[in-house]
Amino acid sequence: MLARGNLRVWVGAALLVLGTNSNAAFTITFSQVGGNVVATGSGSINTAALTLSGSATRPNVRSGNALAYIGGTPLVNSAIEVSSVGSVVGPTSFGSQLVDTEPNTASGGLVGIVGVNSRIFVPPGYVSQTPINSSATWNGATFASLGLTPGTYTWTWGAGPTADSFTVVIGAAAPASIPTLSEWAMLSMSGLLALAGFAAVRRQRG
Repeated sequence: MLARGNLRVWVGAALLVLGTNSNAAFTITFSQVGGNVVATGSGSINTAALTLSGSATRPNVRSGNALAYIGGTPLVNSAIEVSSVGSVVGPTSFGSQLVDTEPNTASGGLVGIVGVNSRIFVPPGYVSQTPINSSATWNGATFASLGLTPGTYTWTWGAGPTADSFTVVIGAAAPASIPTLSEWAMLSMSGLLALAGFAAVRRQRG
């Protein structure tokens, strides 16, 4: 049986793991909705390992350079700040199109990726790891007309507490992924916490 002191240690460790979030992660998903292509983005971005280096002015897609900006307003130059670092690692394309194609409508903060230049874009004044929700719609478009190759494309940067990722999903979302090490740790600590609680109850009844 667990002593009361050991129980406190297990509980403290479990709460520490459960309260840790080292990977914020942001995902843009392109879907064919009727005769339109719709891109939706959600999640947050850890900018601790990124540095300010420039700006972007409008949402668009250029698959041949792994470029995708969504959000903002296509008809107005809505400049955003860009965070970029050479250590951003990932694909340099997710299709064949080398011409910018702007969406017909967009909403939310302008956010995006340029894989060929290892750049991550966030809205002006963005606070690291806060939620971003954006979208863009290309009317009368298909994956083929936008030069989009279905698949899942992921970029990563940082290490430890600054580690994060940006993913572009074209087509159906990928199957549920295998839990990461941090997720395994969370599951393991949750199980240990439950066992510790059960042991404490048994001890009190004993």
